[in-house]
Parts: sequence; structure tokens; C-alpha cells
Amino acid sequence: AIGGTRFNTELINIPHSVIVLNQEFMLDVGANSVLDAAQYVSGVSSTAGSNREVFNVRGYQIGVTTDGFSDSSPTAQGLSTPFELVDRVEIIKGPAAVLYGSTSPGGNVNRLTKKPLFRREMTLQASVGEGGFTQAMFDVNQAMPAGGGQVAMRVIGSYEHFDDVYVNFSDS
Repeated sequence: AIGGTRFNTELINIPHSVIVLNQEFMLDVGANSVLDAAQYVSGVSSTAGSNREVFNVRGYQIGVTTDGFSDSSPTAQGLSTPFELVDRVEIIKGPAAVLYGSTSPGGNVNRLTKKPLFRREMTLQASVGEGGFTQAMFDVNQAMPAGGGQVAMRVIGSYEHFDDVYVNFSDS
């Protein structure tokens, strides 16, 4: 896990609580966002609505980092991360979050993005759901010989649409 020490370290060698949600787990539970995947971790919750990623760990609102660095993009203000870009999520519980400059004693959520791999791989996914939900995603990974070495390339794209359906429940 990178999140526990800022280095690629085995989880058994990290002296604090780090939970890693990998790609396989996120596909198994059908997660459509980092928040969907994080709901399976004890002590992690959110007070924000849909399409917002504001995490609470151990009762404290916490910072979110991307690849171990502070995120100053709109995702840092709680807007949801393009889930297609996320390879895995590391949730660090407790004061170890000071490694990331976080002053929250609750912890930290670190999103690790997908990197180019030195193999040929292609993925195409499509989903349809209730309320006019449609989604399509592609992920193309290609290794290319270049001079004396190799170069890897990865292209990820997605489309998502959801009809805003509002149901007003009233007492009858």
C-alpha cells in the first residue's frame, strides 16, 4: 500500500490501519463511485448527497488525496472522482493521515489512478438502469516499442447520463 507510508510497502509492514479496495472488489460489489466502494468499510460514511465525495472516517470529515498528493482539483471540494480513472482506494484510519498534511485525526482517503501497463489490454463496458441511467466506458492499454525501450499508453473514456427524477413523498 502506498497510502500508509508514501512508499509501496506491504500491508503487513504498516503499523496502522490501512484498508485497500482494489479493482476486483469494486467490480464485485458493483460500485459506481469511490463512495459506493467505501461504504463497505467500517467507520466510513458520507454526509453529502449523490455525486459528492465528502468522507467521514471515525466521525471526522477527512481529506482526500490522489496518488498520495493533496488534491486541489474540483474533486477536493467533494465533487465525485471519475470512477473510470481509479485503480484502487486506500483508506487510512487514525492519526497516520498526518503523512498527507491532514490535520484530521479520523484518517485519509487516497485514490490511486490507473497507470499505463506494458501489455495489450482493452475493456468496453455498458450499463443501463432505472431513471434513465445509461453509462458506457472504454479502457485501452497498449505497449509500443520505441527505440531502445518500450513506451506504454493508456486511453480511458466514458459517458454517463441520468435523468433527474424527483419524487415528492408526502404524508397522506
